[in-house]
Amino acid sequence: SMAIARHLGRQFKLAGSTELEQTFADMYAEHVQDLLNEYVKIFQEKDEKKKQELQEKLQKETIPTNLAKAEARLTQNKGHLAGSGITYADVSI
Repeated sequence: SMAIARHLGRQFKLAGSTELEQTFADMYAEHVQDLLNEYVKIFQEKDEKKKQELQEKLQKETIPTNLAKAEARLTQNKGHLAGSGITYADVSI
């Protein structure tokens, strides 16, 4: 769960060194969880037509948009999602 990931991040100094970095780490780690939840929706969908529509949207819109945002953040932040060092959010990707 994300609570465990946050706890381990704090315990092993992978949660960010400031409150803002910790917020960004939480945000990006939750973002990864949101994407995984979209995969679960597809997997659980019984209607094949709806399943195909969800999968197409995920592949053509959701993933590219979200990866572009993460890539921009990584570029802006010298290879890390939150702060100047690796966090549990970086590991979650």
